[in-house]
Amino acid sequence: MSRSFHSLFNPNHHDEQFKLGHAQCPPKRQKQWQRQCRGQVQDWWFWYAVPDAMKFEALIHLHFKLAGAWVGPVQCDFCPVKHQEKFDYEACGGKRGIERVVEYYLGKLGWLIVKYKMGKL
Repeated sequence: MSRSFHSLFNPNHHDEQFKLGHAQCPPKRQKQWQRQCRGQVQDWWFWYAVPDAMKFEALIHLHFKLAGAWVGPVQCDFCPVKHQEKFDYEACGGKRGIERVVEYYLGKLGWLIVKYKMGKL
């Protein structure tokens, strides 16, 4: 069964951080995050169907960590969780830079690029 790999972004903070992660069902995960982090506006740009989302997520995280874009655990202002998967938007090259990296690795792995758009961005 394929899972999805997604990008989650707070549009009110373009110069700050965004989340990269995986979920079995992105719309369900989006609703869960909205309940968990009440008050924080979140748009999901896109998600990809991939054969092994957990390994793919680790690969993309490693890429951005090595590029110096990982901001480390961030205490959420809206819930008691320290979010681990936060990255600097500008250091990753913005939305297009993130998409390029994700699609580059999908191509290198020989995985079909199946992209779904969500959100307003």
